[in-house]
Amino acid sequence: MVIGAAVICTVLLSFVSTTSPEGSAPKVMPQQVAAGHSLDEQIATARKGMKNDVLITVNAIEGAINTNRDAVERVQMYDSLIRYLGKNKEYVYAAFLSEQKATKNNGSSTDWQQAGERYSSSAGFQEDEQNLPALFEAAMRCFNKAIELDPKNLDAKVGLGICIVQGTGDPMKGISTLLEVVAADSTNVNAQLALADFSVRRNPPDKAIVRYSTALRLRPDYYGLHLNLAELYEQMGDTASAITHLEKYVQIETDPLAKNDVENAIRRLRAHLPSH
Repeated sequence: MVIGAAVICTVLLSFVSTTSPEGSAPKVMPQQVAAGHSLDEQIATARKGMKNDVLITVNAIEGAINTNRDAVERVQMYDSLIRYLGKNKEYVYAAFLSEQKATKNNGSSTDWQQAGERYSSSAGFQEDEQNLPALFEAAMRCFNKAIELDPKNLDAKVGLGICIVQGTGDPMKGISTLLEVVAADSTNVNAQLALADFSVRRNPPDKAIVRYSTALRLRPDYYGLHLNLAELYEQMGDTASAITHLEKYVQIETDPLAKNDVENAIRRLRAHLPSH
């Protein structure tokens, strides 16, 4: 998935406690890579900052990969190491190894797409904004390679479109890329979600409502989108529709704290409904 569960609900209710979405990274120009923030330098910094036990494991597995002549076993070791790095929050190095896996093992379009996704998602965890240009540039490089190998890889095209919007000075080019995906496949949830997210920032709420509603119809298990829709309806002054979506969310959500927050929000909204 290009857009994971952590990114789906990028516009949550203002009255529910939330964290900043990964998709809200500042827009930057890929060519504006500051000294000390190139990809190679970020990778070197990541290695220097690794815990000793993590670095020992990384060195051991990388050494095994470099000496193993069996392509299948190399892929398995890469995948194991990438997962291990992800669990230890070494996102940039995991992305780098994902690209190395695709490069050294004659990777498929999917392999290159996954590398692009790892680079783009790692941008959402950066505290230093000057790291972003190199990461978006690397992500776009991988997505373009995925599309070159398989022009029908629409998820790679979605990833590319998102990176163009977030990582270049030409966001409309990225929007056009996403619209091309929707034109080719209107059921592509990732494209619909990305367009909805960007629409929230640029357009009246009704356009984003259409996109989120389409995504929710296609994937009812993305029930967190009810929160996005409730917030947008609230912005439009349609309190009744906002309450409807919050109630649908509460019916599905199993986390008691999340349910309690939303139930409190419902009560507050109902208090503002006109009495009959």
